[in-house]
Amino acid sequence: MRKDTTFKSEKLTEEEFSKKYWEPSPNNYFPYQYHTMEISDGRDEKEQLIINNVRALWNLKSFFRDSIDNAIELEKHFIKRKIINTLKKISPLAAILICLVTVIFIEKKR
Repeated sequence: MRKDTTFKSEKLTEEEFSKKYWEPSPNNYFPYQYHTMEISDGRDEKEQLIINNVRALWNLKSFFRDSIDNAIELEKHFIKRKIINTLKKISPLAAILICLVTVIFIEKKR
């Protein structure tokens, strides 16, 4: 639970809000919060429900981000396996030729 659980009845200015809720960042371009609100921060059932929904959305975003990262790693693994299996099927001379052509191509691009 955060230290100051009181909410003003009027809007805060951006400066007031940032002092109360945001941690300073090097360029203040991506502010983030000092705290994560807990259900106990809500004054009534409605505020508790809103806080709970925000936390659920944050957790869902984190879940999808992790799922995408895992899918990317899995795809990289399958691509590596496919390349290895393809190289196993071709003759050593063809593999050397492919590597040489790749090196020549890369050098020409420089």
